[in-house]
Amino acid sequence: MKAQKYQIDALASEIKNTFQGALVFGYDESMVQEYAKKIAHFIVPNLKDDFAVREITAAQIKENASLVLDELNALSLMGGRRVVWIKNATESMGSMIDDVLQNLKTNNFLLITGDAFSKSASVRVVCENHPKILTIVCYPDEANDIRLLIQNTLSQNGYQITSDAVAAFMDSVGQSRGMTLSELDKLMTYQKNDKLITAETIHQVIDNSSIFSFDSLCFAIGEGNHANANTFYNKLLESGETPVSIIRKLLTYFNKLLLGVHLLSQKKSMEEALKKVLTPAQFKLKSAVSKQLTYWNKEALSQILKQLLETEKSTKTTALPAELIVLRTITSLTARAQKLQRR
Repeated sequence: MKAQKYQIDALASEIKNTFQGALVFGYDESMVQEYAKKIAHFIVPNLKDDFAVREITAAQIKENASLVLDELNALSLMGGRRVVWIKNATESMGSMIDDVLQNLKTNNFLLITGDAFSKSASVRVVCENHPKILTIVCYPDEANDIRLLIQNTLSQNGYQITSDAVAAFMDSVGQSRGMTLSELDKLMTYQKNDKLITAETIHQVIDNSSIFSFDSLCFAIGEGNHANANTFYNKLLESGETPVSIIRKLLTYFNKLLLGVHLLSQKKSMEEALKKVLTPAQFKLKSAVSKQLTYWNKEALSQILKQLLETEKSTKTTALPAELIVLRTITSLTARAQKLQRR
């Protein structure tokens, strides 16, 4: 059964009493995780309870085809329903999921999350057409979605924010849902009982704080600063960002670097190239990025982009932790940047 993400709360009773499972998927992995956890909480109060929640990867299913059904039919030692969560599901899992649902003998809940699936993907077709499987597609947030997220989150916690403060916040943090929620939490902690948030507040708390943003990670890798890259990567993970969302941000940055290098090769000015690489909010870093554009070249950047795409694929097809896979790639990229600067 297909539904919209905003309908989840209205479907709470059906999730608790009727649905046998849910498929949540889309390009924005932070959003996928957010709504998947929301659904799981209707079944299990504590998602950190290993007796109540069993996480399974695609790699584990490949090694043991009966694993999902075995876990779903296993009774909880503590009583109550269990959640069996398939993470990084693949497009071709449809027949396996269909077989599992036909042989389900308990009221345990099957939760499936994954990347964006095509409309013809078997996993999507099976779940969308099953009356007791809730299917939620997570499309990337647009600017207005993030704006509403900021306003609603603050309002629900008793804060008011001016329109210019919202603009300043988005300019600093960007349109990452995970980073937005993390920085809002930091902002509310700073404000305490001061319920009015202005643009000046944003500049004090966000712009002038040691914000561990995607930008900081991208720039650290681009300049070959391994220590900073490692620090920013860990902070992003702690703030709730996922390895795949980090890889995609790196893909965006290095694609922009490639465009900048291309423009310079076409005799465009450094200023013109920087305007394609940096947003207005990032222009304070133009000196550092100007330097990166002088030693990165088309061949190296093309290889980096290919490596990042392979890394994203590996996070979904191997048994190694995605966090470790991405860390290894970050280490490799910073080493490449250092080598280019020594030439």
